[in-house]
Amino acid sequence: MTEPNDPDAWQRNYEAKLANIAERNERMIEELEQVQATERSKDGQISVTVNNQGALADLQLGNALRQREGSEVAGEVLRLVSAAQAKVADAVRQGMEPYLGGTAAMDYVVDHLSAAQAPPEPQGFTPGGGGAPDAASFLRTTWENDEGGQDSPPQSSGPAQQPPQRPSRPTDDEDDDFGGGSILR
Repeated sequence: MTEPNDPDAWQRNYEAKLANIAERNERMIEELEQVQATERSKDGQISVTVNNQGALADLQLGNALRQREGSEVAGEVLRLVSAAQAKVADAVRQGMEPYLGGTAAMDYVVDHLSAAQAPPEPQGFTPGGGGAPDAASFLRTTWENDEGGQDSPPQSSGPAQQPPQRPSRPTDDEDDDFGGGSILR
């Protein structure tokens, strides 16, 4: 064992620890750079791949999708991306566990990855369905409900009211805040 007051031995020991940490860090980074996840639709027409940060890295669409509604395809793509991101988050967490397990850094990573995942879809959710109608039909429905079946916006029955007049700005003579002179003397 080294002398407790030997500064050279202490420095060598400290440098060895730092080299070990740097080596483990490099190994962890190399492992994490390899993480990716791919999800496929049940019919095999859609395939998505996300990288280790959860970003979309590849999207493959089959020709049979031309027969489907665009909103249906978009919803399926989003569902698959979300599922792939969840897989990547779990793989990153598992890959970092041997290096950071039980530390505040690991808690931060887990919290960050959990917050980045999309919430699960509610039961009975239909992607693209139930959206707001276009503005014209919305307004028409509103007028029909308010006016008892009217198909056009209500017309005013009298002269148009003008907005109230704004008071005029004071002339220089009426403005006695500063007297009009320079404040620098």
